[in-house]
Amino acid sequence: MLLLLPFALLASATAVAVAAPSVPQPIAAAVQIGLAVPGARVVVASYQPKLPPGCQVESGELRRSIDGSGRIAIKLEGASAAGQRCGGWAWIGVRVYGRVLVTTRAVREGEELAGATLEAEREIFSGHRPAQWVQGTSAARALASGAVIDESHLRIDALKVGAPLKVVVAAGALVVEMAGRVVSCGAGKACAVLPSGKHVEGTLTDGRLWVTLQ
Repeated sequence: MLLLLPFALLASATAVAVAAPSVPQPIAAAVQIGLAVPGARVVVASYQPKLPPGCQVESGELRRSIDGSGRIAIKLEGASAAGQRCGGWAWIGVRVYGRVLVTTRAVREGEELAGATLEAEREIFSGHRPAQWVQGTSAARALASGAVIDESHLRIDALKVGAPLKVVVAAGALVVEMAGRVVSCGAGKACAVLPSGKHVEGTLTDGRLWVTLQ
């Protein structure tokens, strides 16, 4: 769960949240904090709060991070004019846009993707994590020209089981890079085993496996 921070602390945030006029500023700030797609921007398209009459929203708590366009629930907290605490819930519709890789032509299943992609801004949908790296990969299935490449489209042929692979592990504010080795974990996935013996799955970016530990 993601807790709202004071809006004054958001001045240095790189992601941009554009709120609909009826969205309270604390909720727009919570949406900005909750955006989990690096370098993307998020637009609040709808806001449907359920609050007691006279309750003024002061903070919000997202039920999950925002990984793409869709609807997300947010818990609301606030106070009445008399100073009494109050709260409720809201559904927020968001649209997320970011720089992604798209195919420049039709690609056959098994064909190498390097040289057949370019970067462009597109809408990113929840549940479809964009691929950040295609060097050494081929298409797991046929793709039409202009298709947004997400991780499920990749077949990682160049990463042989047992090959060395740099792994970047993020746990909260701590980020550590270590040596790992490639392990098999299914088509369209990228996995490694760490020196500790722990198996991890992550996202391939610039030749490294990026892993976020909860």
